[in-house]
Amino acid sequence: MIENQNKRFIALFNEIARYKNPYSVFSDFVTMSAISLHNSVNPDAGLEKEYLEIINSYDKKHIDIFPELLACCVEALEIPQDFLGSLYMELELGNSRTGQFFTPYPVSQMMASMLCGGSCSLLEREEFITLSEPAGLWWYGDRFCREYAKGWL
Repeated sequence: MIENQNKRFIALFNEIARYKNPYSVFSDFVTMSAISLHNSVNPDAGLEKEYLEIINSYDKKHIDIFPELLACCVEALEIPQDFLGSLYMELELGNSRTGQFFTPYPVSQMMASMLCGGSCSLLEREEFITLSEPAGLWWYGDRFCREYAKGWL
């Protein structure tokens, strides 16, 4: 399933990226997706204006592709993973000069387990913690939410 979403996302993405800078298309997609999700629960006129400025810079045939890209992401995220991060590197959008790299999900899991001892005891004792290692600890926080927070809902 994930491979299908990955291939589908790349095929759709490349339909737009043929006509615009691929990094800009990816950045616009992420920005518009975030604005759409935000404004669905907390409307903000300034964000809506930003969204419209971005989307209006695309042709009609490309505008219709962005919701399909978001659908690919939502479907792919049914399995915990860094779907956008892996796509970012597969699409060769990373920039070694600015330190933009993707850490593969299994490496993130290993780093989080090594750093946090494989347990959620800290998160059970503390009201909140700060995660400042984006390449690994986000997985730990995600795991905590999936394992422990479901009992709070």
